[in-house]
Order: sequence, then structure tokens, then C-alpha cells
Amino acid sequence: MKNATVLIACSDDRERERLSAALSAAGHACLSCADGQGVRLQLRSVSPDLVITEVDLPGLDVYEFVQILEENACGRSVPLVVGRVGPGTD
Repeated sequence: MKNATVLIACSDDRERERLSAALSAAGHACLSCADGQGVRLQLRSVSPDLVITEVDLPGLDVYEFVQILEENACGRSVPLVVGRVGPGTD
């Protein structure tokens, strides 16, 4: 996936920046947000090629996230990577 647009949704600033830096260095365009409201705003204006999110994103559970992503994907299949942020996840 070269030059993909990646949406990173993570409440941990350090983790969000780390992922963004690594993906940007690999040539991808990164968008980021820290909560469900940010996800909704981003998905209104862009259709990402990949979404990376934490399972416990504030203001949006993963099931609702999938629903919003499907509604905004315009019929495209968008890969979704879901992980956990917190102690012991380094």
C-alpha cells in the first residue's frame, strides 16, 4: 500500500505521534484524532485507505466505529486495525 491515506485514532498522544511518524516516514499521508468526535469529523472530509484505532477510543466504541466507517467508505472496503493502548502494551 504505497502513498496511502491512514487515519490514526488514538487517545494517547505519544502513541498517536509515534504511529504517525513511522507511517509518514514510509511515505503515507497520516490524519489523526484523539476521540470519537475527531473520527466523525475526519471521516466527513476524507476516505482513508487504512484506519488504525484503539479498541477503547473515548466517545466511540469499535462497533459504532465500524458502522461510521462503512457509511463513509462509499462502497469501498477499508482495512481496520484495532489495538489496545495502555500499560504493558509496548
